Amino acid sequence: MNILVLVQEFGQGGAEKVAAMVAQLLQERGEGRVFFYALNREGKIPVLDGVECGSLDIVPQGGIKGKIATYRARFSRLARLKKEKRIDLTISQLWPVDWISALTGNERKVAVMQINILNNEQNKAMVKMRPLVTYIYKKFERIVLGSSNLVPELEGFFRIPKKKLQVIYNPIDTVLIDRNRTQPLPYRLEQIFSNHRMLVAAHRLAPIKNTEALFPILKGLPAEANLKLLLIGEGEEKEGLLRDAAAAGLKTTQCESADFNPQADVFFLNFQKNIHNLIGRAAAFVFPTKGEGLPLGLLEALYSGTSAIVSDCSNGGVFEVLQGKGTWQPGRRQPEEASGSFLMPVPSAQDGESIATWQRIILDVANADDALRATRSESARTRARAFDKESIRKDWYAVVDGVMG
Repeated sequence: MNILVLVQEFGQGGAEKVAAMVAQLLQERGEGRVFFYALNREGKIPVLDGVECGSLDIVPQGGIKGKIATYRARFSRLARLKKEKRIDLTISQLWPVDWISALTGNERKVAVMQINILNNEQNKAMVKMRPLVTYIYKKFERIVLGSSNLVPELEGFFRIPKKKLQVIYNPIDTVLIDRNRTQPLPYRLEQIFSNHRMLVAAHRLAPIKNTEALFPILKGLPAEANLKLLLIGEGEEKEGLLRDAAAAGLKTTQCESADFNPQADVFFLNFQKNIHNLIGRAAAFVFPTKGEGLPLGLLEALYSGTSAIVSDCSNGGVFEVLQGKGTWQPGRRQPEEASGSFLMPVPSAQDGESIATWQRIILDVANADDALRATRSESARTRARAFDKESIRKDWYAVVDGVMG
């Protein structure tokens, strides 16, 4: 049996990391061959033990004619790849890849959905195209959902038969995280972590992540708290975030730069293979996101042993991870401690109450005594252990067996 795991591009985003881990888990089963490919041209191809990794080498083009040419290239090259590799099963990640895969080839197909469609700014087009989205996803033998909060919208709003839906939580590699936590900090960050208490955020720099909300929060913290922000990530919002930080009166620096400024307030760091040593040393992991499925970065932060301060955003994936009380409801205003961490309102510079709430909880976490910090750390790690890849491996094998008959 030949299995193709397909993504739009390789990277350090949660969906891409989950796809790579799924490819590795399936290869380790030892039944057939596994291929891990991206649609877009990639400067660096990942290396996975026993997995053939590659790219369709497509450079997306702008404009109507350019987009049509891009789609034609994706269809033709993907069809050729599936034929050449004699693919029996394709596992695709996210809508931009799902609809191309659904309309290409006659093999069995599984889609993986990580993030909510409803109440999500970046997926507004999918809501408007509901008939098309429903048509496409009904072509899949199975749709794997990263969290159970996605079931109601797919079954209810998009009318996908429940028998096609299966929840498999995103896996984390606890052995790797434990190993990574012991490694020295990169660049000049050992000195920075020694001299300051660090808040760490690690995510793709995209509008949905709401990163800019961290700047008024940080600016309003008392100077004696000695708190700085390390922002790990890359993305289209980078230049705008630099401007937003400056507008908030914060000094920024790039950790990789020769002009590194140790007196900065905000430290930007590009994606790292190992973020767990940084998160493990942090005063808190901060995540002001507006929308999530089941965020892999949050799971990794919890297992790194650091309390997370995170938006209880749409559509309840964060709430599911941290096991909040009762059932998820939109529009949280009051913080709730859960799994050694805090469910928070989505912060906004236009909502002074939300900013003040975040500042209060950050100080609570940063100023906790050693005993309370240890209790919260163990609670976070205990919760994250439930998502270890060894617990989830059998679920993926069952999906493949069920789809292939």
